[in-house]
Amino acid sequence: MGLQTYRKNIQSLKLISDDEGKQIQNSTLHVLEKTGVVFQNQRALELLAEHGCFVDFKKNKVRFPETVVGEHLITVPKRIQIKARIPNYDIELTSDHLCFFNQFGMETVDLHSGEPRQPTRKEFYEFVKVLDALPSVHGLITPWFGFSDVPQAMRYLESNAALIRMSPKAKGMIEILGNGPWNREIAKVVGTDPIGYVGTLSPLAYSDESVSQIFSYCENGIPFEIDSGSISGATSPVTIAGSIVSGNAEIIAGMVLTQIIKKGHPVWPGNFIFAQNMRTGAPSFRAITNSMLDSVYNQVWQDYGFPVASSTSITNSKMIDFQAGHEAAQGVTLSALSGANCIFFHGAVSQQLTEHPVKAILDDDVIRRVGRFLEGVEVCQETMAEEVIDHVGNVPGTYLTSKHTHKWFRHELCFSEVADESIYDNWIKSGKKNTLRLAMDKVEDILANHKPISLTNRHEQEIENILKDARNYYRKNGLIKDDEWHLYQKSLALDTYPFA
Repeated sequence: MGLQTYRKNIQSLKLISDDEGKQIQNSTLHVLEKTGVVFQNQRALELLAEHGCFVDFKKNKVRFPETVVGEHLITVPKRIQIKARIPNYDIELTSDHLCFFNQFGMETVDLHSGEPRQPTRKEFYEFVKVLDALPSVHGLITPWFGFSDVPQAMRYLESNAALIRMSPKAKGMIEILGNGPWNREIAKVVGTDPIGYVGTLSPLAYSDESVSQIFSYCENGIPFEIDSGSISGATSPVTIAGSIVSGNAEIIAGMVLTQIIKKGHPVWPGNFIFAQNMRTGAPSFRAITNSMLDSVYNQVWQDYGFPVASSTSITNSKMIDFQAGHEAAQGVTLSALSGANCIFFHGAVSQQLTEHPVKAILDDDVIRRVGRFLEGVEVCQETMAEEVIDHVGNVPGTYLTSKHTHKWFRHELCFSEVADESIYDNWIKSGKKNTLRLAMDKVEDILANHKPISLTNRHEQEIENILKDARNYYRKNGLIKDDEWHLYQKSLALDTYPFA
C-alpha cells in the first residue's frame, strides 16, 4: 500500500495579521542580538565568534547580529528530501505539503483501566506493523520508549532496528547514550536517511549534548529538526507572542550554527511549546492556548518559507474516550490549517506518557477528514455541472444514476474506515459495535493480513551484527548490569522479530 499524499490547496488560517507576524520576526531578531543565546560548547562558541557573532566566553553567551542571521538563514533549504528504504516512501518536506508521523509515548495503556505499563517486544513490533499499514502515516518514530526486558542503554537502538525491520517508511531515529554511530550504521545498511532531532534548553540555551548532536548531524549528512520545547509561563513568557519570540530565537540560533558548520545542510523548525497549567504546575497538553501558540508559530515560519513541524496535537485524556477524540481532532485540524507541514500525531493517548495502536487507527480517520478539507473545493465547468443539472431537470429527477456522480463521488466524499456510518437497524444487527470496538477490529485485521516489506536475510544479519556490537560495548562499559543482561539474553533467545 502506498502513502496518501496531502497537498495544501487552501489558504492557511491566519490568527494574526501579516504586520503582527513581522513584529514577531523583528522582536525575535532583537532578542537574538540583545539578549543572546547560551551555548554550553566551546567549539560552537569559537566557530560563532569567527563568523561575526558577539561571544562572551565567560558566560557562554552568543549575541547574533541581524546581518549574520540573514546571511545564514538564506542558505537553509526550503525543500528537503528524506530518503526512505524504498523510493516510493520518500518524504519531501516543503511549505505546500503536509505529512504525518506517529507520536511518541513512554508506555502502552490498558484500554479498559487507563493504566500505563511497559509494552512487550511482541506489542512493539505489532504497533509498528499497524503504523506501516496506515497510508496517512508517512514516517515513523519509535512509538514507545523501548520494550520489556531490554536495558535502558539499548532501548532506542532496539526500537530503531524494529522500525527498519518492519517498515520501509522514512524514520526518525532518536539518539541517546552515544548510540548515534550504531543508528547511522543501521540506516546505512538499507540506504535510508535517519532523521535527527535536537531540543533546545529553554530559556534561550543549548546544552553541550544538543550542540554535539548538531555537529554530528552536519558532519554525517543527517537531516534534522530543531524543537523548542519551552513551557509558556515557566521557561518562556506566559503570553503567546512572547513564547513564540523566545522559542523562535532559540531555533534560529541553532539553524545559524548549522549553516556555519555546513552551508545548505537540511534543518527545519519544530514546535513543542506547551502552556503551563497554573492550577497544577504541570504542562497543559491540550489547552486551546496550545493551538493558538501552534497556529501563530506555523504562520510566522510559513512567512520565512521553511517547512515547519508540530508536535502539539496531544490529548490530556488518560483513556481513548470523547475527550481524547475532540482534543486530538481540534489540535491537528488547527495545526494543519495554520500551516504545519509535518505533524507528529498518530497514537498518543495521555500527554506524552502513553500511546496505543487502537488510537492510531482512530487518528487515521481524523487525518482522512483533515486531508480532504485541505484539498479544498475544485471549481470548474465540470464540477459546477450545469449540463448535468439541465439533463436531470426537476422532480422526480435523480443524480444517483448519473455518470457524473459515478465519476466524482469518491473524490468529493470522504469515507471513514472505522467510524460507524450505518443506519440504526444495521448497527443493531451488526452487534452494536462502538467506534473503539471497530478500531480494535481494524487492528486485528491488520495484524492478520498486512504484510510489511521485509528485509533481505543479508540486511537482517548486518543489522543484528550492529546490535551485537552495541550490546557488547554497553556491557563492557558497565551500562548494562548483570541482572539486566540475564533478562536481555533470555529475551533475545526468541527469534529477532517473529511477529511480522
